[in-house]
Amino acid sequence: KFENRVAGAQDFFDYWIEREMEAADVSSLGAKLQLARRMAETVSRVHDPLMRGEVVNKASARLGVSPADFATLLSTKPRGTAFSEAPDSARAQAAPAPRHDVAILCLLALRDEAARNFLLAQSWREILEQLPDAEILIRILQSELHPDDSASLSAFMASLSPAEEALVSAWLLQKVPAAAEKMVEKWWLGIRHAVLRRRLAAAQNRIKLQELSTGDVVNLQKQILDLQEQLHELSQPAGAADN
Repeated sequence: KFENRVAGAQDFFDYWIEREMEAADVSSLGAKLQLARRMAETVSRVHDPLMRGEVVNKASARLGVSPADFATLLSTKPRGTAFSEAPDSARAQAAPAPRHDVAILCLLALRDEAARNFLLAQSWREILEQLPDAEILIRILQSELHPDDSASLSAFMASLSPAEEALVSAWLLQKVPAAAEKMVEKWWLGIRHAVLRRRLAAAQNRIKLQELSTGDVVNLQKQILDLQEQLHELSQPAGAADN
């Protein structure tokens, strides 16, 4: 078995980790993610929980990520089944990343408990359902995920498609931004701006239609004024993100 080949070599994993790190360009996020997955494939084959935990700690330390984040990449397949048995063509490609402001909020909601709690305290569902490309953020927020709880992270990852899992894994390998709680307020304000601007543009286009009744025009005029007032109010705080 795999463990039998390395049990007598105390420094085997130290050597293996160093060799893998030297062969990869860890300055590239994509290359770092591929390296982390490749290392996780091997670590997944270590069945002894103590040895496995030690290797997880060593590998995550060299990658510069937390052990909990690295653990989310480990195989959940039955013992004795290795990732490497699947051909490269069968491995999932990451799902397309959402727009930048949504991606930032996904990263913050995944990695920082305070940022996640801030978003949950907002009318997030009502706002995000009006925003294209926000499905993955909605799934993150409606889940029972807790950034500091590796078990909840693993459970959330198990609920994703392979492509979604690859995308979320990339976010989990990124460092938590400094001042995450302030960042989340800024980017959430930007999301609210984007939704209001989208609604305002739709109302302004609709009011140009010739077949509208007088009542429809009056209602749209009121809606446009209300949206303009909301945008003006949101513009008062400094540092709002405009995406």
